[in-house]
Amino acid sequence: MPDEITKARSVIQDDDICGGIPILEGTRIRVSDVVIHTEYHEKTPEEVVSSFPALSVADVYAALTYYHERPTLIRKEIREREAFLSQKAKEQE
Repeated sequence: MPDEITKARSVIQDDDICGGIPILEGTRIRVSDVVIHTEYHEKTPEEVVSSFPALSVADVYAALTYYHERPTLIRKEIREREAFLSQKAKEQE
């Protein structure tokens, strides 16, 4: 019996969804969200799926492939989000 094939979602950029930040199609899950979980929190793809049940392991690998093809773009988005959140936290003090 052949293994079931899971087709990974595509990574898209749409100015009307998350401001054009790369996301997995059909979700609002950003490539950077997957990268943060795997690179910063050292989660496995299976653990990422536990955090984002709408994703498959194939989706996680699609996001990571996109990241590894465009690391500068995704790292810049992560830095900008961190700066934004840091500024918001300072405003709350």
